[in-house]
Parts: sequence; C-alpha cells; structure tokens
Amino acid sequence: MRVVTNEAHLARYRRMSHILFFVSLAGMAAGFFYTWTADPETSTSVSCFLLPALLFMTLISVRMANTWIREPRPERVLEESLKGIGRRYALFQHILPAPHVLIGPEGVFTITPQWQERQYRVSGNKWAGDRGLFARLSGYMRQDMLGNPFNEARIHAQEMQKLVDKIAPDEGIEVQPLVVFTSPKVTLEIDDPIIPVLYANPKKKPSLRDYLRDLKGEERPTLSEAHLDEIDRLYGLVTREEIAAATGGSLPVEEDDADDEA
Repeated sequence: MRVVTNEAHLARYRRMSHILFFVSLAGMAAGFFYTWTADPETSTSVSCFLLPALLFMTLISVRMANTWIREPRPERVLEESLKGIGRRYALFQHILPAPHVLIGPEGVFTITPQWQERQYRVSGNKWAGDRGLFARLSGYMRQDMLGNPFNEARIHAQEMQKLVDKIAPDEGIEVQPLVVFTSPKVTLEIDDPIIPVLYANPKKKPSLRDYLRDLKGEERPTLSEAHLDEIDRLYGLVTREEIAAATGGSLPVEEDDADDEA
C-alpha cells in the first residue's frame, strides 16, 4: 500500500497546539493573579471580559491538543491497520481535500477517525454515549464529546467528491464515507448505521480491514492509475514515472502484493 502523509502539516499543527496550550495556561494564571491583587473596583469589570476569553482560549487549546497531539495518532493507527492490504491501495493523509482518503479497487473512501475511548451506541443516524449532566459537563471541559461523527464524515466525502468529479467527471465514482474509531479502548454497539462505523483495530469486529476485504470482488467505479498520476501532479507529489526513474525503470514491488489478491 502506498502511504502519503503530510508530515509538515502535522508538525505545524502540533507546534501550534503546544504554543496555544501553554499561552492559555499562562494567561489563566495571570488573569487570576490580577483578579486577586488588583483594585476590586477595576479588577471586577476587567475580569468579566478577560477570564471568559482566557477560558475560551483554553478550551480551544484542549481541542487542538486532542486533535493534533493526543496519542495514538490516527495517521499511524490507520497506516498500521491497513498494513499488508495490497499495493493497489493508496492512503493520502492531510494531502487531499479530506484529511484521510483511501483509494483502492473497491472505490474511493474518506475515513473520519474518532479517538474517543468510551462506550457508544449508534442506530441509524443517532448516537448515544454522552449522557448525563456530569458527563456532558466534564466532556465539554475535556473537549472529548463525540457528538454525531456522521456530520463530519459527510463533509469529508463531499469535499473529496469535488476533486473526484474534477479529475474523473464521467466515471460515475461516488466517494464513500467511513467512520473509524482508533482507540483500542472504545466499545461500540452498532445497529444499521447510515454510514459504516468501524474499528481500526483488526482484532475487533467490524474492522476497517475486514470491511474492505468483504468488498473485494464487487465492481465499483474507482480512480485509475492515470487519475492517481493527475492527483500527484496537482498536489506536487512524486509521480509513478519519477519513482520508476529513481528505481531503474520499474516500480518497486511491495511485500504485501500477495495479500492484494487474497
């Protein structure tokens, strides 16, 4: 499987998350110190505006830390979960209009990863798991409430569909959204979801790997190698021709080729 990950993008947002987190903590500390030491008549009015703004900044920093710093990283989890699936697959991460895009013989998929670790139930379009006042309040402070992942998954698929329609307008390719949970601690109760909900962990059912294997043999329109070459050129990636030239005129054969035909 070919994996292309925008490491510079990840590093930039990790750095921004770290900076914002420490700046927000320092700001909160300075705000409380000012409140206790300044003249009461002036500190009260200033605090009414300063502390809520600092709290909002802190919540944003926590959310960014969950997205860009928290381990395990979805990029690594997805790559590991799909390892050995076959050389005809390509996984693009933070390159294309959707953050995680898998292209293979079974079609074009957007993967919307979820890192939450609790127990959730999905039935149709409805999710349950963030229940109770205390759970909601603590979840809001930790910025780890699940909400409805289908909303984000639809947006990712729609954005990728625009690119597919641009480079393959007459192929009838429909981008398929997937929701994948990356934490090994999460527990899911799945009842006929409108979008496939899967585990990244191949030892759990239903897993992303098993879902793709179940699709093998189904004829679905997908992007050809020529389309992938066009994506490479559009986004400044190394093309197959450049790889062939660097390897003496032939594309490298991956160890997972056998699994590609399984």
